[in-house]
Amino acid sequence: MSNHAPSQVDAALGAPGSGVFEARVSDVQNPVRERGILHALLVTGTAAVAGLVTDVGFPGVGWWPLAIVGTGLLLLVLRRTGAVLAAWAGFAYGLVFFAPHLEWTGTYVGAGPWLALAALEALFMALLALGLRLLWLLPGRLTWLVPVGAGGLWVAQEALRGRVPFGGFPWGRLAFSQADSPLLGLASVGGAPLVTFVVAASGAALAAAVAPIATARRRPTLLRRATAI
Repeated sequence: MSNHAPSQVDAALGAPGSGVFEARVSDVQNPVRERGILHALLVTGTAAVAGLVTDVGFPGVGWWPLAIVGTGLLLLVLRRTGAVLAAWAGFAYGLVFFAPHLEWTGTYVGAGPWLALAALEALFMALLALGLRLLWLLPGRLTWLVPVGAGGLWVAQEALRGRVPFGGFPWGRLAFSQADSPLLGLASVGGAPLVTFVVAASGAALAAAVAPIATARRRPTLLRRATAI
């Protein structure tokens, strides 16, 4: 065959730089881009739901097990995210959690400062999410460290938030959701940090238990896509 003879690929796509070639490449890129946008929306929405679920676990509604479920849902949604999306998901979680949680401050300072405070506190959750995401990168044999790491990171986040800026604002610590929980007894041993640690670690353990199921359900979908391509 002559070196100058067009290949089947050239015939199908056209020459690079031609309108046909660019149209074909665009046909491939657009679905990928759309899937990326849908994934980001799904992650953001799920993180926001996790924040709301966590808030329902606090006094007011007071369904304390939901604080564990909410933290676990946040951990779960961070499994397949990049750093930027993880931080954004953490911010969404924090904003939806703190906005209703701190609504009482609006009575004294107005809506603007209330929402600004909620957004400021949510930034700490964005930072936390970056750390939580890294736990999923541990080798399989170290998966048991995910709950331990999540508990430690959550306690560290609360400690930082309780100190900066301007002396901090420690409102909304996970421990405060457990007023009617059997976990409250741990406060006599290690104070609020120990209760927070156990709540976050329990949520992370729940996420680690559910993660293999989510992965198994995702594989057939990936296989169908690969076959279609």
